[in-house]
Amino acid sequence: MTLHPMSRFDPSKPCFVHDRAGGRTIPWSPEWAPIYCRYAREHESGLIDFDGLVLDGWSDAPKTQLPPDCVSDDI
Repeated sequence: MTLHPMSRFDPSKPCFVHDRAGGRTIPWSPEWAPIYCRYAREHESGLIDFDGLVLDGWSDAPKTQLPPDCVSDDI
């Protein structure tokens, strides 16, 4: 998985963030944006301390595509 730098992170969009301290990837909810904007602290190294996490990058949320047999024009 390719990670984008936290300097390009938009907390108002769904994505996945990587927690360096825990070595795990977490689904990000845009509902957390106001809290992130208020409490996140950036280090000179580009890492972000937020709610006990050390965020070092993010990746786009995967696009979900329904199989053609699930899509109908009859609405």
